[in-house]
Amino acid sequence: MKKLNLLAIGVKTALFAGAVTASGFAMAADEETVEKVERIQVTGSRIKRSDMEGAAPIISITAADLTDKGFVTAYDAIQSLSAATGTNQGQAFGGFTANAETVNFRGLGPNRTLVLLNGKRVANYPRAYNGQNNVFNLATIPMAAIQRIDIVTGGQSAIYGSDAIAGVMNIITKRGVEETTLNIGGSTTAHGGANNKKISLVTGGQSNDFNWTLALDHDVQDALMAKERSWLDDRFDRPSDIKDYPEHALVMPRTLMAMQFDDGWKYLDPGKEACDQFDSLQHANRPSRGYYCGVDASGTSTMINGRKNSSIYFNSSYEINDDHQFNADILFWNSDSEREGSQFWDTRFLRDEIVEGPNYLGSGYFYTPGDGNYNYLQRTFQPQEMFGKGNTSKFDEQMLTTTLSFTGTVLEDYDYEVFASYSQSKDEQSGYRVKKEVGSDYFVAYDAESGAPSINWDRWFTPLDEAGFNEIFGLNNSESDSSVLTTGANITGDLYELPAGAVAFSALVEYEKSEYDINVNPRTLGKEGQGWAGLTGTEGSGERARTAIALELSVPVIDGLLLNLAARYDNYNDDTQVGGAPTYQVGVEYRPVDELLLRANWGTTFRAPDLHNVFKDPSGSYSSVTDYTLVASCNAIAEGNPGGVLIPGADIDSLTKTCTEDFNESYTVFGVSQGEKNLKEETGESLTIGFVWQPLDNLSMTFDVYNILMEDAVRTYPTDRVMRQERDCLAGTEDINSNLCKDTFSRLDRYADTGFNTSYKVRETRSSFINAAMQEQTGFDFQLDYDYEIADFGVVGFKTEYSHVLKTERQTFTGDEIEKDYRDDYLNSEFRSKVTNSLSYDTDEWHFVLTQYRYGSLPNDVDEDDWTQVEKRRYAPLFMYNLGVSYEINSSNLIRLGVNNLMDSRARYDASEQGSPYFNIFAYPSTAIIKGREFTLNYTVTF
Repeated sequence: MKKLNLLAIGVKTALFAGAVTASGFAMAADEETVEKVERIQVTGSRIKRSDMEGAAPIISITAADLTDKGFVTAYDAIQSLSAATGTNQGQAFGGFTANAETVNFRGLGPNRTLVLLNGKRVANYPRAYNGQNNVFNLATIPMAAIQRIDIVTGGQSAIYGSDAIAGVMNIITKRGVEETTLNIGGSTTAHGGANNKKISLVTGGQSNDFNWTLALDHDVQDALMAKERSWLDDRFDRPSDIKDYPEHALVMPRTLMAMQFDDGWKYLDPGKEACDQFDSLQHANRPSRGYYCGVDASGTSTMINGRKNSSIYFNSSYEINDDHQFNADILFWNSDSEREGSQFWDTRFLRDEIVEGPNYLGSGYFYTPGDGNYNYLQRTFQPQEMFGKGNTSKFDEQMLTTTLSFTGTVLEDYDYEVFASYSQSKDEQSGYRVKKEVGSDYFVAYDAESGAPSINWDRWFTPLDEAGFNEIFGLNNSESDSSVLTTGANITGDLYELPAGAVAFSALVEYEKSEYDINVNPRTLGKEGQGWAGLTGTEGSGERARTAIALELSVPVIDGLLLNLAARYDNYNDDTQVGGAPTYQVGVEYRPVDELLLRANWGTTFRAPDLHNVFKDPSGSYSSVTDYTLVASCNAIAEGNPGGVLIPGADIDSLTKTCTEDFNESYTVFGVSQGEKNLKEETGESLTIGFVWQPLDNLSMTFDVYNILMEDAVRTYPTDRVMRQERDCLAGTEDINSNLCKDTFSRLDRYADTGFNTSYKVRETRSSFINAAMQEQTGFDFQLDYDYEIADFGVVGFKTEYSHVLKTERQTFTGDEIEKDYRDDYLNSEFRSKVTNSLSYDTDEWHFVLTQYRYGSLPNDVDEDDWTQVEKRRYAPLFMYNLGVSYEINSSNLIRLGVNNLMDSRARYDASEQGSPYFNIFAYPSTAIIKGREFTLNYTVTF
């Protein structure tokens, strides 16, 4: 006991020194009895407090909000927040993470918001988002388990450590449940498809010193195909006048085509009989080129994945004695999902021996010496050739999170927690792909002795039989996993009484180990055979250990003025240059009157590079480049100035062919990228200043101005910058012998003289991660809540949430000109403002909620070289509405009807949007828009 008393004195003495420094004075505490006020844990601080509002603004989404506003998933709710102004990749975009759902606060990136489950870190999605970053998949959180979701936007590194640059999202689960609630629901869309069926059960109980809560959740989401929407089902759905369509856009897509050079490129007529062998192909004609087999397959792509999710959540607490409890939390989530696509092959994917030989001309064009023809072949495999499996990609995902903790009180006055948390996420993906060298040999024979290719025309114009499918297709399966182990201890309590109140503190020690491992099929990166035709991928594996100590103080300086101080030190043990990094935070709360809170919060931020930024193995991707060097060289030839050609040693005749035959300054090239172990941490600062005002019991409002600065942001070295620098180095604008030019030349390869229209084009680019970017954003958040009781007729409520970006500045590299007006830049596709308004009406039995979402203006998508000739402009804001009606039959039974996207709103668009689904899927809520008007029905019984 004596040792404990000495420990208590030591803790008080050490922490009191900090409190004295912070407050500027210390006085003896009054010896009067003070009524004890219940304190709660609020996201944004580890110190318990008596109210929700503090120095840092908090957005809370309750379980009731999730139901009232008709959200089907937690992702839908979070993505609707006004602070989620950044672009995102949803299910309408395939990519490296076609089954993940993420959020992007303040436009800082989905990897810069820290996601917690009951205050503990959870494993990231095991795949690399966009092939680059590690992010959390919001689809893993079951709705039935959620009590509320707290979001603190802005830097919180001094409280929670790395990753919390854009903010912290803390998902708080239900606990202490003593009743059973069964919910059965479903939804359907007015235009068909994307039906959803859901059932959940939440129950719990208490017995003596033990209480427990169990939540079961299962939902089935049907896929939605493009053909189920009239504005996505054929090639004439492009939002431009058909009279403006160029020839290639008017004619049937070229599904099975062979092209040869005969006084220009002409299609080799397969004949109607050949096309008729395929169930859906037509004998089609392009007037300037000739006949081919075609079909409009616009409607065959998946817009919303089919998905089955199941989860189980369990938490329990055992009261060991009056001062100590043991707690256990377990969440398991499983998802099986499918996505339909199409399989494409062309002669860009010939075997390596042909591509690297003298008969390959680049970009899929090749020469067959046996008949003296120049050729190009293109084919999209039809459903009858896939035998019910070849067009389906499957995703099998699981997440397990377990937390064990002891909580209670020590030394009479201090609350403590000792915890261990482990979270793991796994992912398996599979789908059939064409084996590159096998598919090449099937259609284009290769003579190893002479190196000559020859086309097997019988096979080319004949549907695959099952033997042919099994020969050229293989199962591309891959798996990945990520995990995070966190252990630590936290102690909080009051130190001393000052005249204005008690000085409170929180101290934390923490250890974390994070790992990830992405293993793609050996073929994907060319480790087996010659890879897959037209498919590449990213893989990597690595781990990181982190230790941290943190301290918070809450100091009542004078009556109504509270000073919050926080400091944290994180030390990293990995292969980077990060090492250790301190972060600090200062918050001020001033209440001149009970109804008004004036607040400010400033903090430094810190973020270690994503594991995939560091440990990414050499990986491939395809992207479009603009070839500035080639454009300048072609312009020089057109002007009769061969001395202006920039490409060293270029043969003018060969270069002329490249410049004149269907030349496009932008084209697709293969790129290689890998991780960088010399990366350092991202740093920055975050500041908010605002107020909370509640002039009436039924009226409250908050207003906060924020400024977020991020420096040394990790990004890939921009390929467009490489292309520009190459031009400048070759033109003499930059010193060709400088390190800059040497580095630039090492980042790309060009084809040699092929004697054809691919001579001197870029063959491959190489990239890596760098610390480069700076971004600073200033804006404000406003929220108003008002309720008005109409005598005995019920209560009318109104709530508005409004976020507005005032200014965004950006700098790509140190030394570059700062883009001071990036907020309004045409290339910035992030919302400048978002508003959510809700109007409600409540009686004893009825509850009505009408919610309006306003998405601010966005730029259209003009390509100055495109045929649409649309002028650059900004779209008008988009408005969407959800309506919900609930009826409480009795105290145990409730039924709810809802209509999401009530007005069947479509995203803003014009003729500049030429890629399906013809709107900006990275900014607008693509799932809700593609679904259209959706009807929901839920029945809830409690017993």
